[in-house]
Amino acid sequence: MPLPAFAAQEARANAAVMSHLSNATASFAGQPPLPVIFERDYVEAEGMAASVPLIRLPSASVPGSVRGLLVTVQTQAGASHWRVAEHHPDGVGLSTLYLEQA
Repeated sequence: MPLPAFAAQEARANAAVMSHLSNATASFAGQPPLPVIFERDYVEAEGMAASVPLIRLPSASVPGSVRGLLVTVQTQAGASHWRVAEHHPDGVGLSTLYLEQA
């Protein structure tokens, strides 16, 4: 069944975002690597600063029951291993996964 017009446009836009902005790949528990956007956002809470690692990827690529799942992120600097702490879908086809050190 073909996607409705808006859903098809949304899928094309998200595919273009990922193809142009992905800076890493992520592998979930032995699955093939997926292109992702890897960031370490700066946050400050109650006077303390920290770096919050996260990946952004198409929501359709997020495995079910992702919380607690191990993920390997490969960047130009090398591989790092994380556990998914939180999953935040944005409602328009992309998801942000907040990570914690595995």
